[in-house]
Amino acid sequence: MATRSLSERIVDVLTVCSEGPSRWPDDLRGDCSLIHARYEALKLDLGTSEAWRQAKAEWIQRSLRESGLARIVYHFRDRKSRLT
Repeated sequence: MATRSLSERIVDVLTVCSEGPSRWPDDLRGDCSLIHARYEALKLDLGTSEAWRQAKAEWIQRSLRESGLARIVYHFRDRKSRLT
């Protein structure tokens, strides 16, 4: 199977992670497990829909940070270029 781009992987994970573990593809199982575990930790405090939203948002932030895109986002966030 071809390697997914980061954006494709994010979309694929967000599409299937809310379903049961038996429906998760093997190559996305680790990411779905992280989101699901965070959802379980948050749902009593935040409620179901907000817990899913928060768990998915945290996973996306972590994925972008690990890919190195977070530096680019923070660089252009305030519209001031600091590249030399």
